[in-house]
Amino acid sequence: MKRTVLLLVLAALSLHAQDGGMVLRTLVGYNAQKNSLALTEEQRKEVERLGQEGQRLGFTGQFGEALRRFYHGTAIMNGAAWTPPVELAASLQLKLDSALPEHGRPLTVSLHPLFPVERAAGEKVLVTVALVPAGPAGTPQGEGRVLASRAALDGSKLPWSLAVTLPSNDTGRYFLEARLAPAEGAPDLKARAAFLKRLPVAIDSLAENAARLRTRLAATKSTSTELPTAQYALQLFELASRGEANPHRFDFRKEFDNAQAVLDALDKGESGFASKRGDFRKAYRSDVDKTLQPYRLFVPAAYDPAKKTPLVVALHGMGGDENSIFDVYSNGAIKKEGERLGWLIVAPKGRDSASMYRGSAEKDVLDVIAEVERDYNIDPTAST
Repeated sequence: MKRTVLLLVLAALSLHAQDGGMVLRTLVGYNAQKNSLALTEEQRKEVERLGQEGQRLGFTGQFGEALRRFYHGTAIMNGAAWTPPVELAASLQLKLDSALPEHGRPLTVSLHPLFPVERAAGEKVLVTVALVPAGPAGTPQGEGRVLASRAALDGSKLPWSLAVTLPSNDTGRYFLEARLAPAEGAPDLKARAAFLKRLPVAIDSLAENAARLRTRLAATKSTSTELPTAQYALQLFELASRGEANPHRFDFRKEFDNAQAVLDALDKGESGFASKRGDFRKAYRSDVDKTLQPYRLFVPAAYDPAKKTPLVVALHGMGGDENSIFDVYSNGAIKKEGERLGWLIVAPKGRDSASMYRGSAEKDVLDVIAEVERDYNIDPTAST
């Protein structure tokens, strides 16, 4: 029964990918926490009720109300009271005008309500904005640098925004944190997750690189099937800037250089990938809706175009994308196996994290396979 309900929720979420994706990720985390914590019978009963309500609301497209139930249940699991300040803090989503800001430039930080909180309309919280370095493991390291201290937020006047200036000498990967606290009294430490908002940012000066690539793409007359890969480097930059892709996961200077190299080869009437080996990103333009769709490809060093080679199609799980299996799962062990066996490996995106590889997402997988079969000598009898 639970599996059936979850599949129904996923069907609804796939219709509204962005809001639905947030509900899906919250649902998965909610269930994981519920199954791992030692809860009293009373807590478990209430957490189950709120979880079921959240699933039902997600199925009907009421994403904000679904999140309210999940956040309420999370507070209960952590032993925190669902007070108006906690509900207000939980309702707020951190947004930035760019997750790829230029150092030394202003950055607008804003907090938007995910759901209305009538009983907290008169509440006020204080917001401290800090920039925290990302450590080697990709997690926040230290307390960071405070950019704005104890700015007032009124729960009746949302969304809330504040302009901060980034340090002129800080370049690299960071987390932008909005640390909330009740205007009166001490915060409930058990509700810390509700009072801390965090987003990854990568600070650099990339505007000129992006503009140079945009200008060159606009001028190209090429109709090569390799052109979408160069185009996707710019789209990926724009997605990351809007916070729709994690900016920590990409080296955009390298992405821009790779795109320029593809265009250099096309200008010479050559392929930018014929002799390329190892792990790299490609893209194609979908016939479904003319959008650019990315995929990751691994070509072993021993690949010989004159010989048929097996192809492994690696599909990520819920919440993942085309990068997950290559970068996250067992630290990319699948690529080592591909090198050892001499096999090609391709990882499609499948549209979005809640697609379940249905509809256009299934077509994406089939299109990616066709792309690889067109460009490489694939053995269909040995592929999987």
